[in-house]
Amino acid sequence: MTHLGPPMVGILAAMPPAEVAAYDRKHPQAPHAFTLGNMRLWMGADADLGAHFARHRADFDHALRLLQAGRYFAAPTADTGRAGERAANANPALRALLRRLYISRVGRRDTGCATCVEFVVGGLTGNTVGLLYEPNPAAVPAMSPNRLIVVKPLGQGWYLYKTT
Repeated sequence: MTHLGPPMVGILAAMPPAEVAAYDRKHPQAPHAFTLGNMRLWMGADADLGAHFARHRADFDHALRLLQAGRYFAAPTADTGRAGERAANANPALRALLRRLYISRVGRRDTGCATCVEFVVGGLTGNTVGLLYEPNPAAVPAMSPNRLIVVKPLGQGWYLYKTT
């Protein structure tokens, strides 16, 4: 369903201010600016996501420190970390920072990496795009045609990834 993304970006980008205001009232959890920026990253080229990361590297590092300080993913749980994921994504300070970065959520389930922290831009039914952090290169999952189709190093433990 990724073919729907570019027309949606066009529609959102062309909205006049009154429609943007109405959109924001109807979608307070995902206002127009976030949705448009997020979809542009999701639909954009790998280079666009890499450039976004480079421009906002300090904010991504800050978000990572907040996650580490909160110990949301410190211990494995019976629910495969979903409780930690829910708690992390509910943290108001972290949530506000992620929104400014056009990140939909943080977690650990998309790449199959038990130690990676995923910063998910977006995706549909398993086709996700995002950034992941794993300081140990040996722990970063290998690409495979059935799951992780892109893993590009961005430096200092950060990677761009795409799943299928």
